Amino acid sequence: VMLLFAYCLLSGYYSAWTQNFALITSLPRSIDGFGLGPRQIGMITNAAGVGLLSTQLLFYPRATRRWGFLACFSLGCAVNLLVTLPFPLYGLLADPAVFGIYRFLPLSAMLFFGQSAAGFCFPTVFVWINRALEGKDKGTWNGWFNSLGALTRSFFPPAADALLSVGLRSGLQGGRYLPVFVNAVALLTSWCLAAAAARSPGGDSARLPATSMPLPPPQRVDQRRDSCGADGAAGGGAVEDAGVGA
Repeated sequence: VMLLFAYCLLSGYYSAWTQNFALITSLPRSIDGFGLGPRQIGMITNAAGVGLLSTQLLFYPRATRRWGFLACFSLGCAVNLLVTLPFPLYGLLADPAVFGIYRFLPLSAMLFFGQSAAGFCFPTVFVWINRALEGKDKGTWNGWFNSLGALTRSFFPPAADALLSVGLRSGLQGGRYLPVFVNAVALLTSWCLAAAAARSPGGDSARLPATSMPLPPPQRVDQRRDSCGADGAAGGGAVEDAGVGA
């Protein structure tokens, strides 16, 4: 149950995380926003794809073998929050007349490292889910997990929209970042639930994954002994056949 809620909150968090970025960076310059258009936002989001690809190819397999799944999941949550919570500071560089192209650097870094962190979280929670379903109907249970995850992915973005509207109407300087901070609570809750499930008696609390366990050393085979045994067995069989024929 804890893994179910952890996965649902994680799925909802990342759907709202992507939408918060697009909405906040598209706010017009008249209210001190970035004023980015669809083309500019699309170009920046390429950094997210590069970050996820680099994590899967270079870092995640080595990190799980060295530190285990829980440490990798915790690292992913921490890195994402580390680059997301300073979003208001990135807004100080929103003026294109002053900062020019340099205003894109913190936004690109946020997407690169934030999506790289997702490459640590989602594969880990999938491993935990499948290990927890040993001896059960994995097809049915994975169907429920995916369905509830899709439900949260459909709920979090509209909720983020509503929070953004509330923040903008509040008149506060940082009100537009209200959905960012509320969404961070969902990720922290997901981490707490996943850590509790991994450390439970029936959970996966081992440092190393099962695939990294050392294999037994190969056994030496005495070919001469095997060949002698095979010849002896063949000779005995021939003697018995001769006796039967006699």
